[in-house]
Amino acid sequence: MAAKYGALGLVKTLALEGADAGISVSAVCPGYVRTPIVDSQIAAQAKAHGVPEERVIEDVLLAPQAIKELLDPNDVVSAVEFLLSPAGRFATGSPIVLDACWTAR
Repeated sequence: MAAKYGALGLVKTLALEGADAGISVSAVCPGYVRTPIVDSQIAAQAKAHGVPEERVIEDVLLAPQAIKELLDPNDVVSAVEFLLSPAGRFATGSPIVLDACWTAR
């Protein structure tokens, strides 16, 4: 957890230092994204939590989220595209959280 706070602090510092030069810096902070890495962890998570593999996504990974879906990689791409567009220039120094309301709880 401390490393995440450190990374966000670095983003804020870099954004402040780059502002005069027109450089924006942000962090994209996704929750679980449907990737081969997540898929490969299902068996281990089932064993660790004592649930069948077909219940891991809903009962373990998505349990703390209000929106019960894994992110699609394209959801993350869309956030990055926004940040790189003129519309995203004022998001500098900020985390863009894509966690389906996990941290809102």
